[in-house]
Amino acid sequence: MVQKGKASIKANPKIVTLEGQKASIVVGKEQYYQMLTGPPQYPYVRLEVVKFGTSLNITPFISNKNEITVEIEPEVSDFVGKGIGDLPLISRRGVKTQVRVKDGERIVIGGLLTKNERIVQRKIPILGDIPILGFLFRYNRKETENSEVIVIITPHILRDGLKPKKKKILGIFEKE
Repeated sequence: MVQKGKASIKANPKIVTLEGQKASIVVGKEQYYQMLTGPPQYPYVRLEVVKFGTSLNITPFISNKNEITVEIEPEVSDFVGKGIGDLPLISRRGVKTQVRVKDGERIVIGGLLTKNERIVQRKIPILGDIPILGFLFRYNRKETENSEVIVIITPHILRDGLKPKKKKILGIFEKE
């Protein structure tokens, strides 16, 4: 899908963790906003941060049969605008699951869907800006963009004393 231009790779990180230890990957941004707090007679402004983007938490457990049980928690969040009092509006979607695979087997998680709608104004240059008559030379169009985030994980058991292989362990894709 990536080669055909129908998907793009959003992140391709690699992580190593110990059995039973949670590992996290975050690819995202931060949005700052001001928060007015304190008593009415002595209010003060506090700067707050809201983080959004793609995050993945994984916790592996190894069985004596060379199987790996992985707890997986992907989350995708987007800044969608400002709400009451200019507070940020964040759209979140995620899943929590547990999967058992053999060493080197691939895990694919999909279904993190989003639908973005926006109004785009199109106009004839100069004529669309004329007061009163400009509306004759411009129009608004609603555009819809659907996307799905697909998380691909290939867990490997690293034996004592061995270094991680240069293999792709994790890929996060967005299908458009």
